Amino acid sequence: MQIPIKTSLLKSIVYFGPVDWDFRYQRPQQLTSQFSKRGWRTFYINPTIQFSTNPNPFVKSENQNGVEVCTLFWNNPSQYIGTSALKSEEGSLAARLIEDFLYWRKSYSNVIVVGQPGWFEVASRYVGNQIIFDCMDRHEGFAQIDTRINALEKELIGLADKVITSSIALQDYIGSVRQSSPTLIRNGADFDHFSQASSESKPLPVFGYFGAVAEWFDAQLIADLANLNPTVLFEIVGTVTSDEIKRILLSQPNITFLGEKAYDELPKLVERWHGALLPFLINDLTLATNPVKMYEYASAGLQIISTPMPEVVSAQKECSGIYVASSAEEFNNYINEIIQNNNGQKLALQKWARSNSWAQRAIDFENVIYDLERVSIIVLMWNNAALTIKCLASIVNNSDYSNLEVIVVDNHSIIMESELVQEWLRLNMPDQIGYRFVRNEQNLGFAAGNNVGLAQASGKYLVLLNNDTEVTPGWIWRSLKHFKQSKHAPIGLLGPSTDNCGNEARVVLQRGDSYWGQEVLTKFGHRALKSFQNSTLAFFCVMMPREVYEMVGGLDESYGRGYFEDDDYCRRVESAGFNIVIARDVFVHHEMGASFNKLPSEEQIAQFEKNKLIYEARWGKWVPHSYATDADQYL
Repeated sequence: MQIPIKTSLLKSIVYFGPVDWDFRYQRPQQLTSQFSKRGWRTFYINPTIQFSTNPNPFVKSENQNGVEVCTLFWNNPSQYIGTSALKSEEGSLAARLIEDFLYWRKSYSNVIVVGQPGWFEVASRYVGNQIIFDCMDRHEGFAQIDTRINALEKELIGLADKVITSSIALQDYIGSVRQSSPTLIRNGADFDHFSQASSESKPLPVFGYFGAVAEWFDAQLIADLANLNPTVLFEIVGTVTSDEIKRILLSQPNITFLGEKAYDELPKLVERWHGALLPFLINDLTLATNPVKMYEYASAGLQIISTPMPEVVSAQKECSGIYVASSAEEFNNYINEIIQNNNGQKLALQKWARSNSWAQRAIDFENVIYDLERVSIIVLMWNNAALTIKCLASIVNNSDYSNLEVIVVDNHSIIMESELVQEWLRLNMPDQIGYRFVRNEQNLGFAAGNNVGLAQASGKYLVLLNNDTEVTPGWIWRSLKHFKQSKHAPIGLLGPSTDNCGNEARVVLQRGDSYWGQEVLTKFGHRALKSFQNSTLAFFCVMMPREVYEMVGGLDESYGRGYFEDDDYCRRVESAGFNIVIARDVFVHHEMGASFNKLPSEEQIAQFEKNKLIYEARWGKWVPHSYATDADQYL
């Protein structure tokens, strides 16, 4: 039996950018271009949402170096998320818009990378995906930025599964907010691009700067340098955002503005420079900055003079040709030294730049994506090969998680049913998923059968999943985030919502079981984390941390084929001091009773009554399960 498998483990990266793609080609564009070269399907979402007269919002995309660059259009005023933050309802609309676009582009499995906290209201709708915050700036240091972004940055730090920073200062800051330490991945060099600059003779001494000329740019320092050394020409490449900066710089005749230049023009433009400048004011913003320009200058073989930003001071220790100065006089001394020793450090600078390439940074980033805690899924089967295969196919299609272990425990099915499942596993399990098939010599029952799988599981998180279930997109990521972010901590057991079970986990479908997929996916797709405590879970699907299993042990095998072993286990977990939680943002379809329904009804009743006596002898009178009364039980 073949069920088609989407290549969901061959993921896409969706990068929510801090600047529009064509504004200035720096870290976000460099990384996404490298991801594309490495075989990822890559989408870049521009932060400017454009006004459209069309009443229906839409996404327009164009291919840029293998990256699908996407712009959102809606019938609202244009908005730039780089300096402002979306409201909740705007974030919901944008998330739906992007999700529909990605589905249309057949991108079903996505890593979400957020480069600006203004995207928080969108990112918070993607808790069913891995979320990475790529933090490259101390945002509160920007003058013209929505004050809400500072608060949303802390929210994003808590929401993200991983945080990557571009500097040690940012790493320290994020670490003070977040319990787990972020990963440092500095900016890098587009060596092949900037090394095109030739080292032809340079009779006229020229020192230059390219990039944004904004609030962090020390205009007075450049004016003082021009005054100290009138024989040197200082070239400024980039858009000047302040009239005051223009006034200061125009006071000296040997300062030239070249305006904004295309990225492709920069290597040719810097060929006549003797050296390059990083004249940044020292403040909270620049203390956390790892300047991309430093790597670009070095790739061109240009010696660099910078104010004492910590990341430049660190680079100076690794590479000759990078100088740090604290005053105009010190800058000028280095300028004169470079003029006397033109191209003297070119080889050292380019060697250093090559070793810090964007290609390597993308590999480092990719390693963070794949550095995941293992999740082990135990699927117990007794015959019902067709249902088991549907269950396994849903795991492959919908888990979006690269460190899975699947253990199928066969409780002595008839040989034909057993072989069907083994053959499906052999033909369809992706290489990224470790799996094994264990066949018991007899039907050990529900508890003992699951214990066989639990004993072999190696994951930090363990899932017991009935073979008559189908999981839905994002179920692993959403479940894990409850353990790490829920207010009900410490959670010992987490169960999803479902369409068929006998307790509070049930939700009522409006269109019936035949249409569960169509109904559920649209309503669970962008839910924020939502859960409630409950006394008991039905064990058609339950997740637990390994520490709970090691403390409490396996399921009690005295319950035989089944009934009450899940109630019993919940009491044991409660007694160990853990909470039991039902997630209202995770849905798993359940056929219910697929194995037990194969037994005669009188045998089922006898088994139920026998196990009820065992349970009540330990825990007191059994309280029958009931359905929930919350609004979320109705879809």
